[in-house]
Amino acid sequence: MRWVPLEERVRTMPDSVREPFEILWQGITTLYYRWMVFKRLYRNARRTELLDAHAPGFFGLVGQIWVESIVLGLARVLDDRQGVVSIRLVVSRMETAGPNEIVEDLRRRRDQLERLSKETVEAHRNKRIAHLDGEYHPRGGKRDLPPLKVESLDRLFQGITELMNVVGVGVGHGTTIYDAATAESGEDSLIFALRKADRFDEIFPWPGQWDELAKGRFADLDRPQQSDPAP
Repeated sequence: MRWVPLEERVRTMPDSVREPFEILWQGITTLYYRWMVFKRLYRNARRTELLDAHAPGFFGLVGQIWVESIVLGLARVLDDRQGVVSIRLVVSRMETAGPNEIVEDLRRRRDQLERLSKETVEAHRNKRIAHLDGEYHPRGGKRDLPPLKVESLDRLFQGITELMNVVGVGVGHGTTIYDAATAESGEDSLIFALRKADRFDEIFPWPGQWDELAKGRFADLDRPQQSDPAP
């Protein structure tokens, strides 16, 4: 991938497209990175079980907040209101700024994304996160929201980034490999530390052992709550 400097993007991208595209590009890059880190931390049942074994309330809350932030972020990117920076605005600007040969492809991609969003992201955003709809409330509601599946959100992210790259190539911006944002986020270190904690519980299962630990290099450790070993 050739990184196109900002100065070159400014020269080649139509003025009406440049500002919303740059704002949207930054937001999508950040949102995609958050999604990747979430998937790496909660990527399988064994990892989730390990997190739950040590701090189920904390990691359950973090996971819920994390997912809701992803849903709201995708809803912003796909917002269909007039005047807000979104995929719809970028496509609308491209309809007048060109190049004309990619406009129909952009419309098709936009419509496909909006249909997929309505089936997943919009329902959760409108009925549960941004607003509380009693019909869908888990304690009193009589209707269920569609499940938020990893595969569905992956398809949304893929469709969004592909559309952005169609615009980028069409105006000389180039492409961005959004899933190449792999900066170290520490989730593997956290999992490793929790696995070591499981082993620590196995080695020192009796409260009396803490008296011995207090004499050595673990003297500054708080006494943890005993937890069941996780895989």
